[in-house]
Amino acid sequence: MKSLFLNIFLTVILILSFVIVSNNEAQAVDLQQEKAQLLESIGVLSSSNLYLVYLSLSLINENIVNHLQLDGYQDILDSIENINQLTEENLKKIRNNVSLSDTDIDFIDNIEKACVILKEDSSLLNRYLKSKKESDYELFFSKHTEAGKYLEILFNNK
Repeated sequence: MKSLFLNIFLTVILILSFVIVSNNEAQAVDLQQEKAQLLESIGVLSSSNLYLVYLSLSLINENIVNHLQLDGYQDILDSIENINQLTEENLKKIRNNVSLSDTDIDFIDNIEKACVILKEDSSLLNRYLKSKKESDYELFFSKHTEAGKYLEILFNNK
């Protein structure tokens, strides 16, 4: 009788251990899927932000070139700088707090580089708007062209 009870008890423990292990494996798969969705969302939102920043700078440039209007852009440029700063800070938090693959790290590196280029682009445009010197405009235009080429490469690498 004791032997039967012991066999039943051990069988129940063995079954429970398999259930627990399979449950942990299912949770691990769920966590991987959640992480993948999170990283995909970060990529989409970051890419959208980068595109909108570049587009905003392009539209300001077009307005300057076509209409020679140099006033009223400070709030937009300040917002661009703040958004880029926030993006960079959050990407650093993700890099430091989430286990990432080499591919994920490369993509975050590329987004961070694009943020830096666009921050420089915005800063140079701001400098031109304050100085109204042609040499400052040429620096901005050169950086803006570089930013456009980098974003094109980044977006085409999906």
